[in-house]
Amino acid sequence: MKQLTCEMCGSTELIKQDGVFVCQSCGTKYSVEEAKKMMIEGAVDVSGSTVSIDNTKRLDNLLQLARRSRDDNNDKEAAEYYNQILLDDPNNWEAVFYSNYLAASSTTVGNAVSTLTSLKNCLNTVFSLIDKIPDDEERQTAIKEVISKTNILGTLIWSAESNRYNNQSISAKLSEIVWKPFVSRVHAATLLQYELGDQIENHYAETKAYEKEMISAWRDGIDQSNYSSIAGSYISNVSSLRAHYMEKVKKFNPDEFEANPRNSVPPAGSGGGCYIATAIYGSYNCPQVWTLRRFRDYKLAKTWYGRTFIRTYYTISPSLVKCFGRSIWFQKTWRRILDRMVERLKAEGYESSPYSDRTW
Repeated sequence: MKQLTCEMCGSTELIKQDGVFVCQSCGTKYSVEEAKKMMIEGAVDVSGSTVSIDNTKRLDNLLQLARRSRDDNNDKEAAEYYNQILLDDPNNWEAVFYSNYLAASSTTVGNAVSTLTSLKNCLNTVFSLIDKIPDDEERQTAIKEVISKTNILGTLIWSAESNRYNNQSISAKLSEIVWKPFVSRVHAATLLQYELGDQIENHYAETKAYEKEMISAWRDGIDQSNYSSIAGSYISNVSSLRAHYMEKVKKFNPDEFEANPRNSVPPAGSGGGCYIATAIYGSYNCPQVWTLRRFRDYKLAKTWYGRTFIRTYYTISPSLVKCFGRSIWFQKTWRRILDRMVERLKAEGYESSPYSDRTW
Protein backbone atom coordinates (compact mmCIF):
# COMPACT_ATOMS: atom_id res chain seq x y z
CA MET A 1 0.00 0.00 0.00
CA LYS A 2 1.12 3.52 -0.76
CA GLN A 3 1.51 6.06 2.04
CA LEU A 4 -1.35 8.55 2.23
CA THR A 5 0.02 11.71 0.64
CA CYS A 6 -1.68 15.03 -0.08
CA GLU A 7 -1.96 15.61 -3.81
CA MET A 8 -1.89 19.40 -3.37
CA CYS A 9 1.26 19.93 -1.28
CA GLY A 10 2.85 16.48 -0.94
CA SER A 11 2.53 16.38 2.84
CA THR A 12 2.03 13.01 4.55
CA GLU A 13 0.45 14.62 7.62
CA LEU A 14 -3.21 13.77 7.00
CA ILE A 15 -5.43 13.33 10.03
CA LYS A 16 -9.00 12.06 10.10
CA GLN A 17 -11.39 14.71 11.39
CA ASP A 18 -15.20 14.62 11.32
CA GLY A 19 -15.27 11.68 8.87
CA VAL A 20 -12.76 13.13 6.37
CA PHE A 21 -8.97 13.23 6.08
CA VAL A 22 -7.53 16.74 6.43
CA CYS A 23 -4.03 17.75 5.32
CA GLN A 24 -2.37 19.53 8.24
CA SER A 25 -0.15 21.54 5.87
CA CYS A 26 -2.58 22.99 3.33
CA GLY A 27 -6.01 22.08 4.71
CA THR A 28 -7.15 20.00 1.70
CA LYS A 29 -9.88 17.53 2.66
CA TYR A 30 -10.28 13.97 1.31
CA SER A 31 -13.20 11.62 1.74
CA VAL A 32 -12.60 8.13 3.07
CA GLU A 33 -13.13 6.73 -0.45
CA GLU A 34 -10.61 9.17 -1.93
CA ALA A 35 -8.12 8.28 0.77
CA LYS A 36 -8.49 4.58 -0.02
CA LYS A 37 -7.83 5.22 -3.70
CA MET A 38 -4.76 7.29 -2.83
CA MET A 39 -3.31 4.39 -0.91
CA ILE A 40 -3.17 2.07 -3.90
CA GLU A 41 -0.30 2.55 -6.34
CA GLY A 42 -0.99 5.60 -8.46
CA ALA A 43 -1.77 9.24 -7.84
CA VAL A 44 -5.34 10.46 -7.40
CA ASP A 45 -6.78 13.39 -9.32
CA VAL A 46 -9.22 15.24 -7.03
CA SER A 47 -9.51 18.38 -9.14
CA GLY A 48 -12.88 17.40 -10.63
CA SER A 49 -16.02 15.64 -9.52
CA THR A 50 -14.70 12.24 -10.67
CA VAL A 51 -11.76 10.60 -8.90
CA SER A 52 -9.26 9.07 -11.34
CA ILE A 53 -6.01 7.22 -10.76
CA ASP A 54 -2.85 8.23 -12.63
CA ASN A 55 -0.88 5.06 -13.40
CA THR A 56 1.74 6.81 -15.53
CA LYS A 57 4.61 6.02 -13.17
CA ARG A 58 3.59 2.38 -12.89
CA LEU A 59 3.30 2.02 -16.68
CA ASP A 60 6.68 3.68 -17.20
CA ASN A 61 8.23 1.24 -14.75
CA LEU A 62 6.63 -1.71 -16.52
CA LEU A 63 7.90 -0.46 -19.87
CA GLN A 64 11.44 -0.21 -18.50
CA LEU A 65 11.21 -3.73 -17.09
CA ALA A 66 9.80 -5.07 -20.37
CA ARG A 67 12.57 -3.46 -22.42
CA ARG A 68 15.23 -4.69 -20.02
CA SER A 69 13.88 -8.23 -20.27
CA ARG A 70 13.90 -7.97 -24.08
CA ASP A 71 17.51 -6.82 -24.05
CA ASP A 72 18.34 -9.80 -21.83
CA ASN A 73 16.53 -12.11 -24.30
CA ASN A 74 14.05 -13.08 -21.59
CA ASP A 75 11.06 -13.17 -23.93
CA LYS A 76 8.68 -14.81 -21.49
CA GLU A 77 9.24 -12.22 -18.77
CA ALA A 78 9.08 -9.34 -21.26
CA ALA A 79 5.77 -10.62 -22.62
CA GLU A 80 4.35 -10.77 -19.10
CA TYR A 81 5.25 -7.12 -18.50
CA TYR A 82 3.73 -6.04 -21.82
CA ASN A 83 0.53 -7.94 -21.03
CA GLN A 84 0.32 -6.12 -17.70
CA ILE A 85 0.66 -2.80 -19.53
CA LEU A 86 -2.21 -3.74 -21.87
CA LEU A 87 -4.55 -4.21 -18.91
CA ASP A 88 -4.18 -0.52 -18.01
CA ASP A 89 -3.34 0.93 -21.41
CA PRO A 90 -4.75 -1.12 -24.31
CA ASN A 91 -3.68 1.63 -26.74
CA ASN A 92 0.03 1.36 -26.03
CA TRP A 93 1.51 0.48 -29.44
CA GLU A 94 4.65 -1.05 -27.97
CA ALA A 95 2.70 -3.39 -25.71
CA VAL A 96 0.27 -4.38 -28.49
CA PHE A 97 3.12 -5.15 -30.88
CA TYR A 98 5.56 -6.88 -28.57
CA SER A 99 3.00 -8.99 -26.75
CA ASN A 100 2.27 -10.55 -30.17
CA TYR A 101 5.82 -10.38 -31.54
CA LEU A 102 7.38 -12.11 -28.53
CA ALA A 103 4.76 -14.84 -28.63
CA ALA A 104 5.62 -15.48 -32.29
CA SER A 105 9.40 -15.26 -31.88
CA SER A 106 9.48 -17.74 -29.00
CA THR A 107 6.68 -19.99 -30.22
CA THR A 108 6.76 -23.75 -30.29
CA VAL A 109 6.44 -25.59 -33.59
CA GLY A 110 2.87 -26.54 -32.72
CA ASN A 111 1.79 -22.95 -32.03
CA ALA A 112 3.72 -21.23 -34.83
CA VAL A 113 0.77 -20.74 -37.16
CA SER A 114 -1.51 -19.20 -34.52
CA THR A 115 1.15 -16.85 -33.09
CA LEU A 116 2.29 -15.69 -36.54
CA THR A 117 -1.33 -15.10 -37.52
CA SER A 118 -1.93 -13.05 -34.36
CA LEU A 119 1.11 -10.92 -35.14
CA LYS A 120 -0.09 -10.44 -38.72
CA ASN A 121 -3.55 -9.43 -37.56
CA CYS A 122 -2.29 -6.82 -35.09
CA LEU A 123 -0.14 -4.86 -37.56
CA ASN A 124 -2.91 -2.51 -38.71
CA THR A 125 -3.74 -1.66 -35.09
CA VAL A 126 -0.08 -1.14 -34.24
CA PHE A 127 0.56 1.25 -37.13
CA SER A 128 -2.69 3.11 -36.38
CA LEU A 129 -1.57 3.64 -32.79
CA ILE A 130 1.91 4.71 -33.86
CA ASP A 131 0.40 7.26 -36.27
CA LYS A 132 -1.07 9.05 -33.24
CA ILE A 133 2.35 9.72 -31.70
CA PRO A 134 2.74 13.52 -31.82
CA ASP A 135 6.55 13.63 -31.90
CA ASP A 136 7.74 13.08 -35.47
CA GLU A 137 11.12 11.54 -34.56
CA GLU A 138 9.59 9.18 -32.02
CA ARG A 139 6.90 8.15 -34.51
CA GLN A 140 9.41 7.40 -37.27
CA THR A 141 11.58 5.39 -34.87
CA ALA A 142 8.58 3.29 -33.86
CA ILE A 143 7.59 2.67 -37.50
CA LYS A 144 11.09 1.53 -38.43
CA GLU A 145 11.27 -0.70 -35.36
CA VAL A 146 8.04 -2.53 -36.18
CA ILE A 147 8.99 -2.95 -39.84
CA SER A 148 12.47 -4.25 -39.07
CA LYS A 149 11.42 -6.64 -36.30
CA THR A 150 8.53 -8.08 -38.30
CA ASN A 151 10.54 -8.52 -41.48
CA ILE A 152 13.45 -10.22 -39.72
CA LEU A 153 11.15 -12.56 -37.82
CA GLY A 154 9.25 -13.67 -40.93
CA THR A 155 12.49 -14.33 -42.81
CA LEU A 156 14.16 -16.19 -39.94
CA ILE A 157 11.17 -18.45 -39.35
CA TRP A 158 11.06 -19.29 -43.06
CA SER A 159 14.80 -20.05 -43.06
CA ALA A 160 14.60 -22.19 -39.93
CA GLU A 161 11.63 -24.14 -41.25
CA SER A 162 13.28 -24.67 -44.64
CA ASN A 163 16.47 -25.95 -43.03
CA ARG A 164 14.50 -28.23 -40.72
CA TYR A 165 12.57 -29.64 -43.68
CA ASN A 166 15.65 -30.05 -45.89
CA ASN A 167 17.36 -32.05 -43.16
CA GLN A 168 14.57 -34.63 -43.22
CA SER A 169 14.99 -37.91 -45.04
CA ILE A 170 13.33 -38.30 -48.45
CA SER A 171 10.69 -40.60 -47.00
CA ALA A 172 9.92 -38.12 -44.22
CA LYS A 173 9.57 -35.25 -46.70
CA LEU A 174 6.93 -37.24 -48.58
CA SER A 175 4.97 -37.92 -45.40
CA GLU A 176 1.95 -35.69 -44.79
CA ILE A 177 2.77 -35.74 -41.09
CA VAL A 178 5.95 -33.81 -41.96
CA TRP A 179 5.16 -31.68 -45.00
CA LYS A 180 1.68 -30.44 -44.11
CA PRO A 181 2.74 -28.75 -40.83
CA PHE A 182 5.85 -27.44 -42.58
CA VAL A 183 3.79 -25.87 -45.38
CA SER A 184 1.35 -24.37 -42.86
CA ARG A 185 4.11 -22.73 -40.82
CA VAL A 186 5.97 -21.37 -43.83
CA HIS A 187 2.73 -20.11 -45.36
CA ALA A 188 1.96 -18.26 -42.12
CA ALA A 189 5.41 -16.59 -42.28
CA THR A 190 4.77 -15.71 -45.94
CA LEU A 191 1.41 -14.12 -45.14
CA LEU A 192 3.10 -12.09 -42.40
CA GLN A 193 5.49 -10.59 -44.97
CA TYR A 194 2.67 -9.85 -47.41
CA GLU A 195 0.64 -8.18 -44.66
CA LEU A 196 3.61 -6.10 -43.54
CA GLY A 197 3.98 -4.73 -47.06
CA ASP A 198 0.24 -4.11 -47.31
CA GLN A 199 0.09 -2.19 -44.05
CA ILE A 200 3.08 -0.05 -45.01
CA GLU A 201 1.25 0.71 -48.25
CA ASN A 202 -2.04 1.45 -46.45
CA HIS A 203 -0.50 3.82 -43.92
CA TYR A 204 2.44 5.44 -45.70
CA ALA A 205 2.01 5.09 -49.48
CA GLU A 206 1.25 8.78 -49.90
CA THR A 207 4.49 9.88 -48.26
CA LYS A 208 6.61 7.20 -50.01
CA ALA A 209 8.81 7.31 -46.90
CA TYR A 210 8.89 3.54 -46.52
CA GLU A 211 8.48 2.44 -50.13
CA LYS A 212 11.75 0.48 -50.08
CA GLU A 213 10.69 -1.45 -46.98
CA MET A 214 7.24 -2.10 -48.47
CA ILE A 215 8.68 -3.61 -51.64
CA SER A 216 11.21 -5.62 -49.62
CA ALA A 217 8.46 -7.17 -47.49
CA TRP A 218 6.45 -8.20 -50.56
CA ARG A 219 9.55 -9.54 -52.27
CA ASP A 220 10.45 -11.62 -49.21
CA GLY A 221 6.95 -13.05 -49.18
CA ILE A 222 7.27 -13.93 -52.87
CA ASP A 223 10.59 -15.65 -52.21
CA GLN A 224 9.16 -17.59 -49.31
CA SER A 225 6.06 -18.66 -51.24
CA ASN A 226 8.09 -20.93 -53.53
CA TYR A 227 8.83 -23.25 -50.63
CA SER A 228 7.48 -26.56 -51.90
CA SER A 229 6.14 -28.11 -55.07
CA ILE A 230 3.48 -29.87 -52.99
CA ALA A 231 2.19 -26.69 -51.34
CA GLY A 232 -0.38 -26.04 -54.03
CA SER A 233 -2.17 -29.29 -53.30
CA TYR A 234 -2.62 -28.25 -49.68
CA ILE A 235 -3.01 -24.45 -49.76
CA SER A 236 -4.97 -23.45 -52.83
CA ASN A 237 -4.14 -19.73 -52.99
CA VAL A 238 -0.32 -19.97 -52.86
CA SER A 239 0.15 -19.37 -56.60
CA SER A 240 -2.51 -16.68 -56.91
CA LEU A 241 -1.14 -14.75 -53.94
CA ARG A 242 2.36 -14.99 -55.32
CA ALA A 243 1.22 -13.71 -58.73
CA HIS A 244 -0.72 -10.87 -57.06
CA TYR A 245 2.31 -9.63 -55.13
CA MET A 246 4.66 -10.06 -58.07
CA GLU A 247 2.41 -7.64 -59.95
CA LYS A 248 2.48 -5.21 -57.03
CA VAL A 249 6.27 -5.25 -56.96
CA LYS A 250 6.48 -4.87 -60.74
CA LYS A 251 4.50 -1.63 -60.51
CA PHE A 252 7.52 -0.13 -58.77
CA ASN A 253 10.25 -2.22 -60.48
CA PRO A 254 8.97 -3.25 -63.95
CA ASP A 255 12.03 -5.42 -64.70
CA GLU A 256 12.06 -7.14 -61.31
CA PHE A 257 11.18 -10.67 -62.46
CA GLU A 258 12.15 -10.61 -66.14
CA ALA A 259 15.55 -12.28 -65.76
CA ASN A 260 14.15 -15.03 -63.54
CA PRO A 261 10.35 -15.20 -63.81
CA ARG A 262 10.00 -17.86 -61.11
CA ASN A 263 12.11 -15.78 -58.72
CA SER A 264 12.97 -19.02 -56.98
CA VAL A 265 14.17 -19.14 -53.39
CA PRO A 266 17.11 -21.21 -52.11
CA PRO A 267 16.41 -24.84 -53.00
CA ALA A 268 17.42 -27.85 -50.95
CA GLY A 269 21.20 -28.01 -50.91
CA SER A 270 21.75 -24.30 -51.37
CA GLY A 271 23.32 -21.98 -48.85
CA GLY A 272 20.07 -21.22 -47.04
CA GLY A 273 18.91 -18.00 -45.45
CA CYS A 274 22.00 -16.00 -44.39
CA TYR A 275 20.78 -15.75 -40.81
CA ILE A 276 23.19 -13.20 -39.36
CA ALA A 277 23.28 -10.98 -42.46
CA THR A 278 19.47 -11.05 -42.61
CA ALA A 279 19.23 -10.14 -38.92
CA ILE A 280 21.65 -7.24 -39.35
CA TYR A 281 20.33 -5.76 -42.61
CA GLY A 282 16.65 -6.60 -42.07
CA SER A 283 15.96 -8.57 -45.25
CA TYR A 284 17.18 -11.58 -47.21
CA ASN A 285 16.73 -9.44 -50.32
CA CYS A 286 18.79 -6.27 -49.95
CA PRO A 287 22.00 -5.07 -51.68
CA GLN A 288 24.39 -6.11 -48.91
CA VAL A 289 22.94 -9.63 -48.60
CA TRP A 290 22.87 -10.04 -52.39
CA THR A 291 26.63 -9.34 -52.42
CA LEU A 292 27.27 -11.84 -49.63
CA ARG A 293 25.12 -14.51 -51.30
CA ARG A 294 27.09 -14.13 -54.54
CA PHE A 295 30.35 -14.59 -52.61
CA ARG A 296 28.91 -17.68 -50.94
CA ASP A 297 27.74 -19.28 -54.19
CA TYR A 298 30.58 -18.27 -56.53
CA LYS A 299 33.54 -18.51 -54.15
CA LEU A 300 32.94 -20.50 -50.97
CA ALA A 301 30.72 -23.17 -52.51
CA LYS A 302 33.33 -24.09 -55.12
CA THR A 303 35.68 -25.76 -52.61
CA TRP A 304 35.14 -28.54 -50.08
CA TYR A 305 36.42 -26.39 -47.21
CA GLY A 306 34.21 -23.52 -48.32
CA ARG A 307 31.16 -25.78 -48.33
CA THR A 308 32.18 -27.09 -44.89
CA PHE A 309 32.32 -23.52 -43.61
CA ILE A 310 28.89 -22.75 -45.06
CA ARG A 311 27.30 -25.80 -43.45
CA THR A 312 28.96 -25.02 -40.11
CA TYR A 313 27.77 -21.42 -40.35
CA TYR A 314 24.18 -22.45 -41.02
CA THR A 315 24.30 -24.88 -38.13
CA ILE A 316 25.52 -22.33 -35.61
CA SER A 317 24.09 -19.00 -36.80
CA PRO A 318 20.36 -19.67 -36.11
CA SER A 319 21.12 -20.19 -32.42
CA LEU A 320 23.33 -17.09 -32.31
CA VAL A 321 20.60 -14.95 -33.84
CA LYS A 322 17.90 -16.34 -31.55
CA CYS A 323 20.00 -15.74 -28.42
CA PHE A 324 21.70 -12.45 -29.27
CA GLY A 325 20.10 -11.07 -32.44
CA ARG A 326 18.18 -8.28 -30.68
CA SER A 327 21.07 -7.14 -28.47
CA ILE A 328 22.79 -3.86 -29.29
CA TRP A 329 26.33 -5.24 -29.08
CA PHE A 330 25.47 -8.07 -31.50
CA GLN A 331 23.97 -5.67 -34.03
CA LYS A 332 26.86 -3.18 -33.82
CA THR A 333 29.63 -5.79 -33.87
CA TRP A 334 28.29 -7.75 -36.82
CA ARG A 335 27.28 -4.60 -38.70
CA ARG A 336 30.90 -3.39 -38.64
CA ILE A 337 32.20 -6.80 -39.73
CA LEU A 338 29.70 -7.27 -42.53
CA ASP A 339 29.93 -3.68 -43.79
CA ARG A 340 33.69 -4.03 -44.21
CA MET A 341 33.29 -7.42 -45.86
CA VAL A 342 30.64 -6.16 -48.28
CA GLU A 343 32.79 -3.18 -49.29
CA ARG A 344 35.78 -5.46 -49.91
CA LEU A 345 33.69 -7.88 -51.98
CA LYS A 346 32.22 -5.06 -54.05
CA ALA A 347 35.75 -3.81 -54.72
CA GLU A 348 36.58 -7.32 -55.94
CA GLY A 349 33.69 -7.21 -58.40
CA TYR A 350 30.81 -8.87 -56.53
CA GLU A 351 27.63 -7.03 -57.51
CA SER A 352 24.88 -5.80 -55.19
CA SER A 353 22.00 -6.17 -57.68
CA PRO A 354 19.04 -8.56 -57.19
CA TYR A 355 20.19 -12.17 -57.05
CA SER A 356 18.67 -15.68 -57.03
CA ASP A 357 20.61 -18.36 -55.21
CA ARG A 358 22.45 -21.10 -57.04
CA THR A 359 22.28 -24.79 -56.21
CA TRP A 360 25.61 -26.18 -55.05
